Amino acid sequence: MSSHLSGDWIPGATNTSNGPIGVLDDSSAAAASGRVEALRKGLRDLGHIEGQNVKIEWRFGDGKEAALSPLATELVELKADVLVSSTGAGLAALRRATKTIPIVAAGADAETRDVNPQNLARPSGNITGVISVEGETDGKRMELLREAAPTAARIATFWDCNGRNIAGCRTWAGGTTRSQRWGFTFIPARVWTPDDFEDAFAASIKEGARALSLSNTALFYTHRQRLATLAVKNRLAWVAGDREYAEAGCLMSFGPNGKDLIRRAATYVDRILRGAKPADLPIEQPTAFELVVNMKTAMALRMTIPKTMLARADEVIR
Repeated sequence: MSSHLSGDWIPGATNTSNGPIGVLDDSSAAAASGRVEALRKGLRDLGHIEGQNVKIEWRFGDGKEAALSPLATELVELKADVLVSSTGAGLAALRRATKTIPIVAAGADAETRDVNPQNLARPSGNITGVISVEGETDGKRMELLREAAPTAARIATFWDCNGRNIAGCRTWAGGTTRSQRWGFTFIPARVWTPDDFEDAFAASIKEGARALSLSNTALFYTHRQRLATLAVKNRLAWVAGDREYAEAGCLMSFGPNGKDLIRRAATYVDRILRGAKPADLPIEQPTAFELVVNMKTAMALRMTIPKTMLARADEVIR
């Protein structure tokens, strides 16, 4: 069942707006806790304090993309002043639910039909904020995998069969092209629920997989800790896109700092609450990317991470 979380609302408190801020996340409340706190802090720093002068309606898909559309509709029916999502699937669901309420992307991996990359300076429609495009960093992750695990020629990659998962499709296609460049062979396995994970790992190992590459979908993000544990158990080196995966136990991650993007997106929410229109707020893309290496996982995999890579890392988890 999809989960709901409303901020403690104090009747009669002064509001900066007439309606609530609606936030949609495709993960569970527990899995998205870091993103929740990043947005709360970003808003709090700008004077929007939940339970005092602003109400925030939180909705979580619990890793099930099919739950997002009704949750998005629910937020629209609450007459939210602004809607926010940190995920591509959540952003797409909000886009389908309304063409009038302002929508702020908070580091979401945007589809081209959600945000026109050619029109970032003057966005059309009701969407603005901070976007990332996961496929743009696929090549770098393949480089890092080759550097860390030079003998890993075959890579397990699980196909999340839930919903549309356009971001996953793009990552899959881009990864296939880059695999030819770097000499990798992808071993696909289809998954629908966490119950499929162990069979997917077993099938991949049987086919000779030595590494793991996954797109960032609701299913995988929600269950990232379990996936990281299974990757270590099956001795697969996993390079992910978000640092939350490395913190959960995968070998390393490379991508923008998602929490920083969310805090930056809070400034968009602030400006919209103060009267700005989405079309007047240029869409931003990340310019800084970070490498996080989990040495605990490297030791568990009995891998030696090159000193040059450790020297380049923005953070080493020990």
